[in-house]
This record gives sequence, structure tokens and C-alpha cells, in this order.
Amino acid sequence: MKPLLQIFLLLFPLLSHAEPLLTPNLAHEALQREYIGQRLYWTPFRLPLTVRQGEESREGQTLESLYNAGLVTREREITTEEIGTGRRRVVMNWTYEWADKAHEGAYYGMRQVLEVDSVSDVVQQGERWFAEVRLRWYVSDLPSWLSDPVLRQARTLRRSMESKQRPFEAALTLEYRNQRWEIWVPELY
Repeated sequence: MKPLLQIFLLLFPLLSHAEPLLTPNLAHEALQREYIGQRLYWTPFRLPLTVRQGEESREGQTLESLYNAGLVTREREITTEEIGTGRRRVVMNWTYEWADKAHEGAYYGMRQVLEVDSVSDVVQQGERWFAEVRLRWYVSDLPSWLSDPVLRQARTLRRSMESKQRPFEAALTLEYRNQRWEIWVPELY
């Protein structure tokens, strides 16, 4: 019995560095775990932003719709501007800011994995294991403010509303860390 234990102890380090298994089902589980609770935010503009009151541009209409949905706040700002020959005109502006100060943007749903299309072979680089995954995903938990026709003009929002029938496609890299597969995030050196 003692020699068998010695052989096991000699082989254990080799077994612990064996290639980790990654199947489409395991990749799907890993992605669901990574995406659970991940909220998506739409940021059409960097706020604060000041526009003229009654602005009819696309930007002005979008901000007005976001304000009506309660996603941005606005504050009136009255200024004057030179119009020539020493005369001045009163200008009324709105300064918009995100209502939710903790997040830059408007929450528009959550990412859900629909299907894992393919998983590459697992490759080792140094002490780390990687694999590429191709998947299709959609946006769930869509808020009611997306029904606004002005906001639906934005491609990101329109595509998100269609994503259950026409899912997004993506390719990403998974890394085997802490005895499980996780989305690889490149380190910045």
C-alpha cells in the first residue's frame, strides 16, 4: 500500500495541471453565472449637457424624452448673448444630468445568454488556460420607457427590443481561474 501512495503523490502535481474541460454546456453555465445581475446602460450623451429650451434637434428631443421618462433631471438656466451692435438677447437653456448619479446612462435591460454556438479547443499559456466561445444573447427586463418613439430611433435600443427574435452575436475568451471558467479580462500593464 505504501508504494501505491508514493506513486499517487508523485503523479498528483501532474494531474493537477491537466487541461480543464470546457463543453458548450459548461460555457453556457459560466456565462450565465458571469452575466447574472449585469445591468446594461445606454449612454447617448455625456452629461451634464446644456441645450436651448425647445431645441428641435435629435439631441434635444432625446433629452426631452429621457426627462419625461424620469431618467434625467434638468435645471433651467437663463443667460444672455450678444446679438450685435451692443444689444443682448435672453436665452433659456436646460442643463440635463443623469437622475441616477451612481450610473452613467439609462438602464435598458439585462444580458441573457441564448445559446453557445461553439467552443474552441482549450489552450495553455504559461500557467493559464483559455478558450474562445461564440455565443448569441438577448436583452431581457426591458423597461417601459423603450416604447417612446423618439428613443426607439436609437439603434442600440431598437436592436435590444428585437434581440429575442434576432439575437446579438459575440465572441469572447474564457479563462480557467479558481477552479472555474470566467470571462477573461485583459490586465492593463
